[in-house]
Amino acid sequence: MDSLGNEVGKINLDEVKNRDWEDIAVGPGPGGKSYIYVADIGDNAGNNKSGRIYRFPEPSKIEKKNTVKPEVLKFTYPNGAMDAESLFVDPISGDLFIVSKRDKQNTLFCLKSDDFGKKRGSRNGVGQTPIYQRNGRRYQ
Repeated sequence: MDSLGNEVGKINLDEVKNRDWEDIAVGPGPGGKSYIYVADIGDNAGNNKSGRIYRFPEPSKIEKKNTVKPEVLKFTYPNGAMDAESLFVDPISGDLFIVSKRDKQNTLFCLKSDDFGKKRGSRNGVGQTPIYQRNGRRYQ
């Protein structure tokens, strides 16, 4: 999309199924290049103990239709199934941060940028937030 919200093209991820994509971010990748990150981290039913982050170089030009083969980072949550909503990419280290939802206290997880290419990512719980949400209402 351009700055006015008009569609300028599409990027298809080759050999990737959208299970529950929740967020997209742009941040540093290998060689200091700008990458696009797609977070398949949603789990409204609470059945999935794992998630995936896809990344690929940010194109300099968007065509009407593009296909890319992204790198995949597979990871499991340390305490079983988790529903997450947000992905952040550290602009310096390229480390990834995921925020869970629907917990008594939401959890912030960190995945290292160099986990891409490994069999499984090493996700670490960084901390919990004092803010949580139930039925669309926010509590502290």
